[in-house]
Amino acid sequence: MSIGTMAAVTENLVENSGFEVGDFQAGEVNILPGWKVRYGKDDSINYALDTTIAKSGERSLRITIPSARQQVAKLSPTRLYAVEAGCRVTVSFDYRSQAGGAGAESAVWIELYDSQRKEMATSAAKRTRLAATEEWKRVVVDFQVPDDDPEGYHVGFFFRQINPGSLWVDDVSLVITPGVGLFIADAPGLTPPALPATDAADAADAVYQPLLDAGGFRCDKTASGQVRIVTEAGRMVVRSDDGAVVSEWSGGDVYYPGCGQGGLFRDLFWIPEAARWGEDASGQYEVGAATVEDDGNLHLVLTRALTHPELAGLQLTKKYIIERDLRRISAEIAMSNGSKSKRECRYWSWHRLAVPSSEAVYSVQGDPVFAAGPSSPKHLFVKPHFSQWVKVSARYYLCWDKSPSVSGGAHLDRIHVWNDANYPALGLIGKAFTLSPEKTFQVRIRCHAIPPGATAAPATKTLTDFKLVHPYGVKKKLAYRASIHNHSQYTPGYTHAPMRSDELLKYYRDYECSPRYKIVAITEHSRLTLPTNTEPVGTVDPPWGVEGILFIPGGELGLGSTYGATVGDLFGEINCVGLPTDSTDPTKQELFYHSQVSRSNPSAYLKHLVAGGVYVGLCHPNAQLDGEGVQRWNSSGYTYDELDMIFGNPEKLLPPLEQLPQGLEIGNQGYDFTARTAFTNAEAKWDMLLARGHRLHGTCSDDSHGRPGCRGWNVPFMDELTQEEFMASLLSGNFYASQGPEITGIDVEGKTIIVTTDQPSLIEFIGRGGDILASFTEATRGAYLVRGDEIYVRARVTRDCPETGLEVGGGVGYRRSAWTNPFYLE
Repeated sequence: MSIGTMAAVTENLVENSGFEVGDFQAGEVNILPGWKVRYGKDDSINYALDTTIAKSGERSLRITIPSARQQVAKLSPTRLYAVEAGCRVTVSFDYRSQAGGAGAESAVWIELYDSQRKEMATSAAKRTRLAATEEWKRVVVDFQVPDDDPEGYHVGFFFRQINPGSLWVDDVSLVITPGVGLFIADAPGLTPPALPATDAADAADAVYQPLLDAGGFRCDKTASGQVRIVTEAGRMVVRSDDGAVVSEWSGGDVYYPGCGQGGLFRDLFWIPEAARWGEDASGQYEVGAATVEDDGNLHLVLTRALTHPELAGLQLTKKYIIERDLRRISAEIAMSNGSKSKRECRYWSWHRLAVPSSEAVYSVQGDPVFAAGPSSPKHLFVKPHFSQWVKVSARYYLCWDKSPSVSGGAHLDRIHVWNDANYPALGLIGKAFTLSPEKTFQVRIRCHAIPPGATAAPATKTLTDFKLVHPYGVKKKLAYRASIHNHSQYTPGYTHAPMRSDELLKYYRDYECSPRYKIVAITEHSRLTLPTNTEPVGTVDPPWGVEGILFIPGGELGLGSTYGATVGDLFGEINCVGLPTDSTDPTKQELFYHSQVSRSNPSAYLKHLVAGGVYVGLCHPNAQLDGEGVQRWNSSGYTYDELDMIFGNPEKLLPPLEQLPQGLEIGNQGYDFTARTAFTNAEAKWDMLLARGHRLHGTCSDDSHGRPGCRGWNVPFMDELTQEEFMASLLSGNFYASQGPEITGIDVEGKTIIVTTDQPSLIEFIGRGGDILASFTEATRGAYLVRGDEIYVRARVTRDCPETGLEVGGGVGYRRSAWTNPFYLE
């Protein structure tokens, strides 16, 4: 059975495709019926209907950025287009362009959203650059919609002009061609063949010959190649005569009905299809070395020369890494191409844990995504949403680890469940890759049983057995707005942030609001911006000659591996605020940020920054940037898996880094108010980490890349407007964060937390995992008596804030919140 196909949609779905209807409305977001400005509403960017140049009809649309400006303009249809999985979207149009200076670029982007209109994290967005041409040129761009979500998707597209130049567009078309999705399906080779007839047991299989006795491991094998591994914790058996699968495991439960059917770590291939369940799936492996390495684990190597005609020449090596307590098993898979031809492959790791169908609920990133059992469809497929981890019921985890770049992008692509009536099978299917001669594919699969009590909640305490720990105990005289995440044009021609550093400071200083902005940090990507290293060079005191504002240097730096990392590599961005306390030399300050410790060692890098007196917060955890037709690990935000790599996860047997960040950017106006995050902030991730016992401040920011929106700030409490006082408040958490409301008081009387605000609002007190402990509607005061079992309590103030000047989608409208930092119990 396959998903029903969609009728062909051959008509053009773009409204007002030739720009012949309506008039240009200066300053409006929706400039014409069916079209809107996505980005670049600056008055200097000119969107116009051109009646002198048109491909057909009377008019075309022209986007012009004058030569004096470095800017970005985006124009898109006002709607997204619902599409079924597996279909093809074709966007076509006529264009002509004129470059006006260095760095100019015209392009069209196609974007992918899920069925809820949430932009896909690192989705296969497609960018097509448009070469400069003074003649009209027809462009046709095809986009293949993924085939793995039965609820379908939405697609959108936009035209983009960067830097000086003009782009004319006419006769735009979007057409959908149907496809077939594979989600609930039967197809060749999805299930193993029937069990072979059993023969009388070979007497030789009952006789084990010693293989190794060292380091707490005793290994034996039979003549047919069954390997038995015994430790104080129990035993496991590897069947080298049946695909080198694990057929017994004292650390967990394995379903192994017979040869070719069950076990863990069976090596299969999704591509080539003809090889899915052939001789290689249950063939004989050679038992190689068995050693106890310096890590204290047993390393057992097995090999097989693959025999299927489409796999001929490939040598598969499987190395099991087994811990003494038998709780975790890792299998490192390597396939080397010894032939003279390329091989097209897609590796498929097959597992049958003895989890009854009644318990077999599979979850990814904590969210149940599908349930097994005879009442469910026979075969289920799901995307892992850029996670490597699959949780099987409440008892096991399977993890597809990153593979080296030589493997050609072999990260986890989809999950397959075969709903056998008794014990469902789970398959981890990698991304397709081409293996050239003499090259090697590598991946590591891990399976472990969740330790008992790994996620047990901390024990609660009685009311008299705790104290509240918080940063608001000492009252301060001053409360000003601080904007701590901004970008500026530190050199002419820098297009990422077209507002100069001095202009940025003046804009915040002069912005009418309450409380007023008095503190601004410039946190440029991968550099420390100081008055001494901008062009032109500015004065140090006052910074760039701007009076009345406290300037705080900082940087938005990478954490982990390089940008666009492979799935499984940690990569995100951190907002660093402040200068090292041990040096006033600008050169040494820059070296402190960028040269002394490598960011590729996250723990050492964080330790270096924090020890130097710098505030470090994780930037925009929900950021979901797109690649150019390539799926990438979430490149500037943090997936739940990446947060586990930083803060640890006892369920996954992952320890925390030695040094942790001090804060989390829960509000980022550049992402929160867009479809890229479904108009959500990062509160859920904050609560997840707080519930695990981590202590993290919550901040908000504009993350300005031009004229600030003034829609995300922090209010530190200080006695003096100095860098020392501000840094002390930021590092201690003596501030509140806001995207709109003002908090006028944060007090503690005994064990009662009291929060006041200037206008009637919804005041909520929030505890473990985001639970609402108490709420007060249309109130200017809220109070909560801490009972003693909350772990932490934080307050949130929410109201409509039309003064922000931004009404957003997703049901948010003008609703905005402000947040206190947590009160901890100890």
